[in-house]
Amino acid sequence: MPCGKVVAEESERQPDSIEILKRNARKSELPEDWEKVIEMANARHDTADLGLAYVSYFQSLNNMNRDEGFMTDVYPALTFLSDTKQYDYYFALYNMLVNRLFSHRFYQKAQDEAADMYLQAKKLQQPLGMAMALRVQGQIYYKLNLYDKAYASLQEGREICPSYQENLNTFMTAQSLCEWLIMTCIKTEAFEELLPLADHYGDMLAYWNEKGWYDPSGHCPVTYHSLRSIAFLKVDRVSEAQDCLEKAREYMRPEFPARAYEHFYEACYMYMYEKGEYKEAIAQVDTLMETHRDYFPFLLDDMLVKAELLSLDGQSHESIRLYRNYISASDSIAKIDIARQIEELRIQHQVEKMEQENRQKTRYLQLSLVIIMLIALLFSLSVLYAKKLNIKNRVLVDQLEEHDKWVSNFLPLSEKRKEQSVEDVSAEVMRQLNLYMTNERPYRNPALDRKELAKALLVSERILANSIREKNGQTVLEYITMFRLENARRLLALEESVTVKEIAEQCGFGTLRTFQRSFRDKYGMPPSQYRNIAIGK
Repeated sequence: MPCGKVVAEESERQPDSIEILKRNARKSELPEDWEKVIEMANARHDTADLGLAYVSYFQSLNNMNRDEGFMTDVYPALTFLSDTKQYDYYFALYNMLVNRLFSHRFYQKAQDEAADMYLQAKKLQQPLGMAMALRVQGQIYYKLNLYDKAYASLQEGREICPSYQENLNTFMTAQSLCEWLIMTCIKTEAFEELLPLADHYGDMLAYWNEKGWYDPSGHCPVTYHSLRSIAFLKVDRVSEAQDCLEKAREYMRPEFPARAYEHFYEACYMYMYEKGEYKEAIAQVDTLMETHRDYFPFLLDDMLVKAELLSLDGQSHESIRLYRNYISASDSIAKIDIARQIEELRIQHQVEKMEQENRQKTRYLQLSLVIIMLIALLFSLSVLYAKKLNIKNRVLVDQLEEHDKWVSNFLPLSEKRKEQSVEDVSAEVMRQLNLYMTNERPYRNPALDRKELAKALLVSERILANSIREKNGQTVLEYITMFRLENARRLLALEESVTVKEIAEQCGFGTLRTFQRSFRDKYGMPPSQYRNIAIGK
């Protein structure tokens, strides 16, 4: 496929023939039809139509899940769009490239391209390009299960993005940011944000439909009604969710792959789950697993959902088998790759920033090296002096430490903390707290909170929270939940006659549903399934 060069001969078609080709290509959404538009635009020296045709061509390849022709043609197309300053199309295609690299597990390459995309957009003062870069960065965070970072990146992109009413590119970008924000809110259980976001998605779609634009694949309207259905399901408005699913089904086209309607199948299995129709829900999850077969993390999520549904449907053996497959897959090479990518992603922006600063300060490199050498020399001398001083005064320090220990035995805990460093205070608080939680088991009280724990230990709430965060890397609630879950796990393995609900109450969970959700988040399976495996059923 030619990229960037315009052939010499003029087209012999009628002046409006390219409009006919574009109309046919939009209707069919086939790559072959968009290739015809590319050839015609190339012949007519029409760079604007050529830019549109390139982006539409690669988008159709994505929609049809076809790899042939994508990687071989995308870089020349990007060069052409950059040279002709068609930046909206350029960053739209750049976005597709990053997604394609990530979906094919070229994680580092995808992250490098995403960072470069943002820097280019910022340098060119292209807010739409910056919004696209933040969107794809948010998608990467989402796929790596870094949902808080994903939300922050997507929200920033939404704020930067120009109005969706400007043109179709801003509309598509704003729409995609909204869709990924909804997906992220589902993961973080921010259910109150779902319906407003879904309605905004619908408002954007309605505006452009009134302008005469429509989606021939039906992806956008199906996605809108499906996301709205999910939003209703999360707040127990089941009948309204069913109505949305019926409306979504009207826009689906059989010639397009199921991956174009993945939110529909997700909403369907959630609806079937609420209705207790587990076999039908399993069938919808099977369709989702087929759409995610080329993307390992999403497939793992589908496996976990299906395992739970099999258990609820009474297919315990199949459920246990699938749980074992899930656990095995989670420990596979793919998981190691993802963990490595998380660490690389953590330092990505720091590395980019350092490289940029180094390029700007090349002229001062020699001076910097001299300063560093002097600092290193001074540091070495100070270390030597400190060691000598340390040896000389060691006996005195030991005597003082013994004196402090003797005095501390006669001070109450609150007075000891005044003489301790912040680290010593945190360690002592955690020691006392662990003993208190283990011996007294206050977590059995559902109302236990930071205030009660601080009161029991005779420390301030701030010191308690800081100690748990510094030593355990947890919030107070996460720390309490950890003890509740560990106690529940032991009871599930030992007390077969006690019901799951009774165990939830004994361990301090306010509701059975809260217990089940917390248990599944930590151990990857519901409490009942854990009990079956633990006692050998």
